[in-house]
Amino acid sequence: MNLSRLALVLAVPIALHGARPAMAATPPSSRRPAPLAGHWQGQWVRDGSSLDVWVDFSRSDSGYVGSFGSDALRVLDIPFRSVRSDSAGVHWQIVGDVTTSNFDGTLAGDELNGAFRDGDAPGTFRLRRTAQSTAPPYSSEEARFANGDVTLVGTLLMPAGPGPHPAILFVHGSGAEGRYASRYLADRFARAGFAALIYDKRGVGASGGDWRRATFDDLAGDALAAIHFLAGDPRVRAGAIGLWGNSQGGMIAPLIASQSKDLGFVIASAGGAVPLMEAERYSYRNFLGLPRMHGADSVRAESYVDAVVRTAYEGGPWERADSAAQANAKEKWFMGIPGRDDSFWWMARRTADYDAPSYWRRVKAPVFLIYGEEDGRVPVKRSLENIRAALGAGGNNDVAWKVYAGSDHTIRINQSDDGHFHWPRTPAGYPDTLITWARSKARGR
Repeated sequence: MNLSRLALVLAVPIALHGARPAMAATPPSSRRPAPLAGHWQGQWVRDGSSLDVWVDFSRSDSGYVGSFGSDALRVLDIPFRSVRSDSAGVHWQIVGDVTTSNFDGTLAGDELNGAFRDGDAPGTFRLRRTAQSTAPPYSSEEARFANGDVTLVGTLLMPAGPGPHPAILFVHGSGAEGRYASRYLADRFARAGFAALIYDKRGVGASGGDWRRATFDDLAGDALAAIHFLAGDPRVRAGAIGLWGNSQGGMIAPLIASQSKDLGFVIASAGGAVPLMEAERYSYRNFLGLPRMHGADSVRAESYVDAVVRTAYEGGPWERADSAAQANAKEKWFMGIPGRDDSFWWMARRTADYDAPSYWRRVKAPVFLIYGEEDGRVPVKRSLENIRAALGAGGNNDVAWKVYAGSDHTIRINQSDDGHFHWPRTPAGYPDTLITWARSKARGR
């Protein structure tokens, strides 16, 4: 996994999300290693760019487990794999959808220093054991609910105090996304007094089903089951349940909201509201860098995008896209296509007719629309205009919106124009802006 792109966990499938941290047996050694367990704070440094992180390790019967968090990346409790501490040093991994990042360090008392490799890029880390911060002002408990014969499993963060509390449900982006993807924002909302529910997408972590063969109706049904679960909890204030969805979650937010009488507000982040074939074309063109191309490169790349997108959304034979891929495989801008049996093709054909604005017209709850100005996956201007028009046509004028300058699809700023690596950062005021708005709307009944 490319650590600098961990910000994309809300939209890109990352295998580790939803999984429990792997238990790795600590091998015997001739010398007893220093204890690794504890709370550590420090920096990961790559190409001169420093990222503040905190790391937690603990012992189990079978070895060590660990996780990390970072305010800059907006992640919390991301689990490590293969944690090992012995006389040779300390080793752990972060396993993602494409690459595995390996960390190797030396433990000396309260200092843990070493090096990591993030894909092909090297880096270093320096951590120091510190006192564990105070316990959060909320409890964490397992949540189970069902949509038909599919059982979804997640975590409910419940604020201290008698309640009842307003609540918020976090809905996934595309791909194999689990509860960890929204753990950071859930923590922030729970600290602000909201009950926060995060869950593993169907087929991920502890949840049943298979997201690869799930329609938008299936995913919306999972979220509706989660809303029903919250509405049945006496600690949750009636009518004060909100919904937050990013990317795919933001796109199907109106499908969910239009079917629920329990929702008190909706936050849609990077939610597309144009025909899906148009959105796919926009996204693919940006991935290839086509807007910056000229001449023959531009013509060939445009033709390639057209062949792939039409095959996906109009149902042409896979060989059509494969032939275009083979013809352009040596071009410097080339990016391959999914295999014949990949769920991408099935999902594209099953969702080609999805019309987000038609569902937004039925949403009566207050709405907050969030976008990143530099979103390369969703046409921001057209999506925002279409949603506002649809809400207005349905008589809903309780809508706010904010477009964050310089931010990407996940509302993070990536300063890469100077040719050097930079860790992404969160724009000022986010997520406090979300919490302030949600608090103003979560009055309930």
